[in-house]
Amino acid sequence: MDEENTNVKAGTTGTDKTNGTSDLPKEDVATHDKKRLKEVLVDIAMSTSVHGIANIVSATKTYTRLLWLILLLLAMVGYVFQLSQIHNTFSTAQKSTTMDIRFGVQDFPGVTFCNLNPIKKSALEETSVAMRHSLTASDTYLRESANPAEYELEPSFLVFLENFKKHGFNAEEWDMGIHLPTDPYYVRDVQIKSEMRKMNRSMIERTGHNIEDILLHCAFNGIICNSSLFTPISSNRYGNCYTLKTEELVTTVPGSPYGLSLILDLETYEYVSPSSSGNGMKLVIHEPGSYPFVEEHGVNVGPGRTSIGLNRIEIQRLTPPDGNCEYNNNYVDRYGMEYSKMACEQICQIGLTEDICGCLPTISSIDPSNIISNSRFCGEDENDFLCEVVVREAQMEGRVYCSCTNPCMENVYTKTISSHSWPRQEYLIHQIIPLICEDTERAQKVINITGYTCDDFVLRDDLPEEAVRPFEDNFVKLEVYFEDVNYEHIEEVDAYDVYQYLSDIGGATGLFVGASVLSLVEVVQIIVEVIKYAVNRLTKQKVVPISQEAGEVSLSPNKCKNTDIDIDRD
Repeated sequence: MDEENTNVKAGTTGTDKTNGTSDLPKEDVATHDKKRLKEVLVDIAMSTSVHGIANIVSATKTYTRLLWLILLLLAMVGYVFQLSQIHNTFSTAQKSTTMDIRFGVQDFPGVTFCNLNPIKKSALEETSVAMRHSLTASDTYLRESANPAEYELEPSFLVFLENFKKHGFNAEEWDMGIHLPTDPYYVRDVQIKSEMRKMNRSMIERTGHNIEDILLHCAFNGIICNSSLFTPISSNRYGNCYTLKTEELVTTVPGSPYGLSLILDLETYEYVSPSSSGNGMKLVIHEPGSYPFVEEHGVNVGPGRTSIGLNRIEIQRLTPPDGNCEYNNNYVDRYGMEYSKMACEQICQIGLTEDICGCLPTISSIDPSNIISNSRFCGEDENDFLCEVVVREAQMEGRVYCSCTNPCMENVYTKTISSHSWPRQEYLIHQIIPLICEDTERAQKVINITGYTCDDFVLRDDLPEEAVRPFEDNFVKLEVYFEDVNYEHIEEVDAYDVYQYLSDIGGATGLFVGASVLSLVEVVQIIVEVIKYAVNRLTKQKVVPISQEAGEVSLSPNKCKNTDIDIDRD
């Protein structure tokens, strides 16, 4: 009786109630699990929405099953190839542009002008000997002195070459001679820039043309304005320049009467020859807040009346990762100017020159001392000029890298320029000169230049031609206005967006294998069944069935009572 209880209790304890495999040996249990997994997979294969799989499973002939297997493999190869093509198209981030016409109030652009003559003749003696030489040296002399053979590879120059290598460029293999300027006009400009950089702001203002002297008339939108509407800036080639403050200036009506109107006295009697070989001014129209690159983007405006009609184009580019534009809102805080590609390239050039040559460049439009402090200007060493020229040429050719891209939002102004002779002599005598004489200092200047008083010009009709000759080709009437209040908006858009990407993947999937989004559920189901089978197999290998232990105990009659007692206690 005790033995029976022992056997019953031990058998009950070792019974496996799962899957009905309690009485099966270990090998039979594994076979049963495999058979059950196979049945599940076959059921999924017969009901799947993926084409071809059901034909393979249900085929009764070997050649039929082989045929469908080959067809399925070929379809999968085509599917994978098509997916790779779709992904390559998507990853290239192709862009297209859209253009539409928009209407609204037009913010007036920045307008910067400079006199083509940087230093007044009356203030020439206040400048350095080198500056006077640069302004007055003849073209013939400069042509003869601009000889690349004068530059030789001296030991000190080798340091220059070595410094290039850390930027990935071997300058020793470069022919330096072809990069040295030989044009006398270019050489003069470089010399003027170099000497201008050595002058402080107060000296530039004192020796250059002042806006209080050259601005005779100012009006915007039909309202009189004065010199307070302009901010002075310095150009290392043209000296004093002046930028229109446009924070509150808007245009609601097109046409020249509703734009900016200026009458400027060029003070041609103060021009230094031969550096200033022609009369006029340098003018650049740019985005408000951006740096006016007068030398790079400016146009020459000669004496007379010049009208400039503007049309604005607003360009909006894609931001990363779809595009490669740059916002760089910190430019205003760091450099006091809005970001532009030109500003980025010149700031990069300043950094490269300082790193390679050990000095600040004198040929950049941006004042390098505002970017990097505690460094000297190039020119103290005889190879400085050659070094900064080679740095700029290497940058322009892409041999040294500057990561500069276009801004994400940019305004571009197209210009329609027309001009004619202005003023006629009668208008000059009876209108322009009296306008000059309204100011006491200017009236005295008329006497000093012509020898005649303002009353003589107003009252006398018998003035000789010599009295008017100093004022010939001396005045500019400038009109800047919008030709229309509408503007073009050009926007970059993704030519191949994520929705098209997913759509093409779905089309390829349906074409080659006939699958859909719901087919993913079937894949998940297969993965779950495989995982369950693997877990069950792993569990059964680690756990020893109790029925085997109970069988061994029942064979020992001497321990039946003890076993019965132990089981009852449990």
